[in-house]
Amino acid sequence: MPMNIKPGYLLKVTTWENDGDNYNTVDIDGLTEEQVRFYIHVCKKFSIDVDASFGNEDVEIETLHNGMIEHIAAYKGVVPTKWKFENDDDVDNYFFFCDLLGDIGISSTEYGFWRVFESADVFLVPTAIQNVTSQFK
Repeated sequence: MPMNIKPGYLLKVTTWENDGDNYNTVDIDGLTEEQVRFYIHVCKKFSIDVDASFGNEDVEIETLHNGMIEHIAAYKGVVPTKWKFENDDDVDNYFFFCDLLGDIGISSTEYGFWRVFESADVFLVPTAIQNVTSQFK
């Protein structure tokens, strides 16, 4: 399977499940600096090191909705369009949040607990990475 990493920033988000195991890392490539800053801002709402964290919690949809709106409103940078919560039908839908937070590895587990944000690593990929495997066969 060919590897295709887009130029731009590569964000690696590491999370774990509610009992401190099952670590997982999600890679998101081709990002702008503002997108990286925004995603890290959102991830921090799920860190156990912050007050009113949603990580490791079974959060009701209304609490999640209100908390995320407040958290994102406090962000001083550019908010991606799909995160602006302009449609009340979407923000009241649990699966809407699962999709958005799944993009950055903080999807809800089958038990209703949100994954805990552990760390983020950011790399700058100046050009498309070439697959040179054939040179080593």
